[in-house]
Amino acid sequence: HCEGVGDPLNFTGRSERVAPILDRLTTTLQTGYLPDRLRVSGQVVADRLAAPVRLSFMGLQGAGKTTLIQALLGQEVPGLAPMAGGDAPTFALAHGPQTRGFVTFEDGMRHELLGSDLSDVFERGAVYADIHMPCERLRDIRVLELVTDGSQRELNVAAPWAAEQSEIPIWCSQHFTKAEAAIWAQVSDRFKDHAILVLTQADLLPPDE
Repeated sequence: HCEGVGDPLNFTGRSERVAPILDRLTTTLQTGYLPDRLRVSGQVVADRLAAPVRLSFMGLQGAGKTTLIQALLGQEVPGLAPMAGGDAPTFALAHGPQTRGFVTFEDGMRHELLGSDLSDVFERGAVYADIHMPCERLRDIRVLELVTDGSQRELNVAAPWAAEQSEIPIWCSQHFTKAEAAIWAQVSDRFKDHAILVLTQADLLPPDE
């Protein structure tokens, strides 16, 4: 069970809603009447509207990040469901016509995998995976899940990096503790303005919390 998801994570049909705005903006940019400064700024906005919204999911081990992502996508990510803790790599998900993974290992080597099950590559020590899969909801969003060893030291470094990879950083927690707040404090304020806190298993918390 998750509290605080609701509309902020409802990206279904985003492309259709954005299309009319993007069309008008593109037409305006093509008129040639805008000053160079506004034209450049407008093109940046147009590029962002045309691209999927980038979400980054962060939190301690066992906070429910993978479960939440799979619920958001409406399907399991093959090979990730059985992984746990430090055995799983940090991974990014994007839309593609077939399941295809580009994985990076600790020694810097990259390997491409075609197929529906990525767990065999992860079990060989991949630390990062860029996965493309035929999921319709990934037409509107791109997802990053940050996986660490769970230590505050590693999260202090990794959380700011993960936030910078997205428009919407999402911190997943079963109970937002002082230790988690200290990690979140390392993230730049400019990302916190667009961040979401998701309390997983909030229905199990005591009434006074």
